[in-house]
Amino acid sequence: MPSLKSLGVPAQFLNAKLSSVVPLSRMRQLEQRLLGKWFRHERLCLGPDQPWLGRQWELRIASVRDSIYKVGLETISGDYEESVEFASRVHELISATFGQAEGKGEGVWIWDADDGNVVLQVAHVMEERRVMVFLTSRNAQQFQRK
Repeated sequence: MPSLKSLGVPAQFLNAKLSSVVPLSRMRQLEQRLLGKWFRHERLCLGPDQPWLGRQWELRIASVRDSIYKVGLETISGDYEESVEFASRVHELISATFGQAEGKGEGVWIWDADDGNVVLQVAHVMEERRVMVFLTSRNAQQFQRK
């Protein structure tokens, strides 16, 4: 099974030091509450936008004691037709890399990797259609839960 690094841009920050991501800003309190914190000493941040698949993606990062264990990329996907087409393209890319996805409800798919997992989510957020990709490192297993 391939590693998360096979996806390129989304995985470049995994297992890196949070202090190496510049610029870095605090995530809004509401978004932090919605996402929740799972581990002691966890920090949720926003990083610089990232180009991937011909689009700019907002970068969200979760870390514990300066070690990044989760990377989230989120992009506005346009009107309904464009959103379906783009989400299908992302789904095909991830499936070509990691194989068949496990569906977890409407608009959510999960793939296992050697070193973690990938989640693809399509959602309507604040009047915008969005495509979100989350990568979580298996290193998270070593962190102490809250």
